[in-house]
Amino acid sequence: MKLSNREDVEAPIGFVWRDLADFAAHERAILRRGADIERLDDGGEAAPGAAWRITYEFRGRPRETRLRLVDMDPPHALRFVSGTGGVSGDVGVDLVELSPRRTRIVLGIELRPTTIPGRILVQSLRLAKQQLNRRLGERMRGYAQDLSRRHAAGEGRG
Repeated sequence: MKLSNREDVEAPIGFVWRDLADFAAHERAILRRGADIERLDDGGEAAPGAAWRITYEFRGRPRETRLRLVDMDPPHALRFVSGTGGVSGDVGVDLVELSPRRTRIVLGIELRPTTIPGRILVQSLRLAKQQLNRRLGERMRGYAQDLSRRHAAGEGRG
């Protein structure tokens, strides 16, 4: 199953990249949302091989996802692989410079079942694909608006 979305940010590609590559800030955001996150590698700078274990509740059950950064092409792309409860996934984030002050974020997620329970989960997600794409779009839109606002205010992470 594939999900994808894109949003434009009123900020230069370098600003957007610095924010996307600020994994410590993303870890804090995950904690604020009620999930637990543990860095599995040495916790140094962001580089291929960085890995996390994220535990959270989904559909009333505790879940665990492992996420690993497999490729980084600053300031253009990040690639992750993930695995959870019989489902493996690839996540790609691409940045496209539309102009010196405008950047497009393109997010692609591909989920593949690896077990029978994983197949059932992915099938149920397929049935809700329209709703998932809508929620993904809303989340990305909020992130893009926040980035644009912070850039306009002269703020930035990193």
